[in-house]
Amino acid sequence: FLISVGVLLFLKLLIHYIAFCKKIWERIRFSFPIFGPLAKKKCIIMFTGNLGFLLKHGVLISEALPVTKKTLDSLLYQEQIDRITGGIIRGEAMSKLLVDYDKKGNRKENEFFPYDVSQLVEIGENTGRISPILLKIKNNYTKQI
Repeated sequence: FLISVGVLLFLKLLIHYIAFCKKIWERIRFSFPIFGPLAKKKCIIMFTGNLGFLLKHGVLISEALPVTKKTLDSLLYQEQIDRITGGIIRGEAMSKLLVDYDKKGNRKENEFFPYDVSQLVEIGENTGRISPILLKIKNNYTKQI
């Protein structure tokens, strides 16, 4: 019995440790001069494409975000999706959740989502056409790669 408990605790610790190591590796990978921006663009393409597709077909955003999260292989972007989902549930605009703010309340670029993404999402929110905008972002970023 004690051996099985020890094995379970070891496996839990190993899984946690591996996730921690994966996050560190992702931060390093995202900081590489050429490959970092490409890796981020890939995550943005997956995020906007999958979310746009789900919203286009009538899935609620509060349900579409967790599904979209599962399609991303980056733990760091998955954490961002969790943060965005929480904000959406609290009634915040998605465009506001894609940027950071300085101490004075001014918008500044988020390390995961470029400023143009949040601006286009804001236009989609204001016009009620969020899914076509997300799919357009996906197409634009796909052309850049």
